[in-house]
Amino acid sequence: MLKDSAIPIRLDAGSKERLKAAADRLGLTTSALIRILIASFVESYEASGGRITLPLEWSPPPRPAPFSGEKPPAPLSRPAARAPDRP
Repeated sequence: MLKDSAIPIRLDAGSKERLKAAADRLGLTTSALIRILIASFVESYEASGGRITLPLEWSPPPRPAPFSGEKPPAPLSRPAARAPDRP
């Protein structure tokens, strides 16, 4: 997506630090996180016919199972097809 428009915003220092910490934990830049939050808000707003209840309820994404360091199990193999018996 081409980003060709800027919206300057002002935050208090505490909010900016908390936003940066959340973005870092998610592996995002602060700008990317803000873009995701705006897109999510606008989608919810439009889907609800222009009605929003604040504060928004955010549900966390599903977390992947932790990696145990072991090799994954080998896929089950199918027995080879057997040629029909000939009389």
